[in-house]
Amino acid sequence: MRSPTSVDMKSEIRTIGFDDSPHTRADGRVPVVGVHMRGASQVEGILATDVQRDGSDATAQVARCVREAGLRGTKAILLDGASFAGFNVVDLDGLAEETGTPCIAFTKGEPDYAAMRRALQNVPDPEAKWALISGRRTLRLPTATSPLVVSYAGDVDPQQVAAILAATTARGLVPEPLRVAHLVASVLR
Repeated sequence: MRSPTSVDMKSEIRTIGFDDSPHTRADGRVPVVGVHMRGASQVEGILATDVQRDGSDATAQVARCVREAGLRGTKAILLDGASFAGFNVVDLDGLAEETGTPCIAFTKGEPDYAAMRRALQNVPDPEAKWALISGRRTLRLPTATSPLVVSYAGDVDPQQVAAILAATTARGLVPEPLRVAHLVASVLR
């Protein structure tokens, strides 16, 4: 028997994609939008929360947002990148555990880990944040243009991660829940 967080793939898998709004170094709290979708075509809900710029509350805020939304059947949480609001790094393992849902952090192109490590020196608790980033399970998916680099946590394997991304991407490289979350978040400045 599979655990409750394992992913059963369907073409219309339900996922939630989260992205943050544009922000500046002067911003204190930054809006984060979640879009609950079925497959790559049907929006079923919009969620909103906020996180502290360069803070450490992203994991708790996203988990609370997911729990309070009461959306049923969510098989994966997709995140745009490793962190929100600068370097408010999401603990993928913690988020998967708190929500009971596998989590996938999506990055188009190869992350510049050296630059990330240097930038972390300018924010609170850099070593703990680096540990969250560097300790993730990571998968590189080649494409015709630029590679996709995804980190993942929870009861999901690399084949399921690739299948989730394929099922939620209509065209191009970005999964629709993340693309729509980005569009909505971009107007919340």
